[in-house]
Amino acid sequence: MSIRDPQVCDVCRQSNMPAGIFGIDGDAAKHWIAQGFTLIAVGIDTLLLAAAAGDALAALTQLSGFTPIFCEFARRTPCK
Repeated sequence: MSIRDPQVCDVCRQSNMPAGIFGIDGDAAKHWIAQGFTLIAVGIDTLLLAAAAGDALAALTQLSGFTPIFCEFARRTPCK
């Protein structure tokens, strides 16, 4: 039995157990909900951390006279 097998959610429902799965983002969560999953963990720690670091870097680069050293690594684009 695979998680893509609709029987997984049916068996969980019949057993009064949540059918759980990981979803990378909101769109993935919507997909899994439509498939019948009832317990969806949204987000992956490394992706959430990378997004937060990118937001922090964006805020810092808006400061006058501030030149970040690690922007190439964080944004995957050259520093300006």
